[in-house]
Amino acid sequence: MKQIYFFLSIAFFTLCSPKLQAQIVITEIMYNTPDSGVDLSEYIELFNAGNSIVDLTGYSFSQGITHTFTGGSINPNEYFIITVSMSELDNRYGVGTADAQWTSGGLSNGGEDIELLDNLSQVVDYVDYDDTDPWPFEADGIGPSLRLCDPTLDNNLSSNWTISDESTGIFINGFELKGTPGQAAICSALSTIDIQEPQKITFYPNPSSDFIQISGLTNTVSYSAFNALGVKVSTGTISNNEKINIQNLTNGLYFLKLENGNTIKFIKK
Repeated sequence: MKQIYFFLSIAFFTLCSPKLQAQIVITEIMYNTPDSGVDLSEYIELFNAGNSIVDLTGYSFSQGITHTFTGGSINPNEYFIITVSMSELDNRYGVGTADAQWTSGGLSNGGEDIELLDNLSQVVDYVDYDDTDPWPFEADGIGPSLRLCDPTLDNNLSSNWTISDESTGIFINGFELKGTPGQAAICSALSTIDIQEPQKITFYPNPSSDFIQISGLTNTVSYSAFNALGVKVSTGTISNNEKINIQNLTNGLYFLKLENGNTIKFIKK
């Protein structure tokens, strides 16, 4: 009797667990492009990690964006790109990149849940991304997308995500778009260390009205400061524990790019 109950329990768990059932995996998210105002090339990349074709008819997003699929399918080991604007995405990444355009809404620049349901309203996959540590903050408005290096890993864990670092040659407001919609992500330990977190540094205070101080630097580095529109507002060099004067900046969001690969997001108040 116990053995029968065990197998029934396993069967029930398998049928009810969304992560166990999921063939379709969210593998790339472009949630905040460097555009001023509307993020014109936001997209979500879906990947079929199963062994059979998945018909998307009746699938829907219950969180993140608003869309119910009226058609479309994904072959095994292939991708499907849904975006805010098919024409804009094709203009930036090449004709045929986009597969669908969502009905309404947009991805939050501050992070949120993205939840995909099947035609029976069962959860297929979900990601609760964010724009703050431990998620890579570089994906928040300065060019790169978030990407999942291995679709077999839990994509709801920030540790399994990095940022795209492939050059596209497309610059918007001074920042280069970096993403691979519809293509396999090429991730390595080197790219993750050098691009996502090249050097452990800390900075404070944030927000600040007069200066920011950076510690953890091993040598003097050059820096450039950009406003939220991507316009360079100052340059200089800084050593460990030195301060950068920001009194002359107007109030708002800024990005400080260091030559060692770090990018710091701070607020002048």
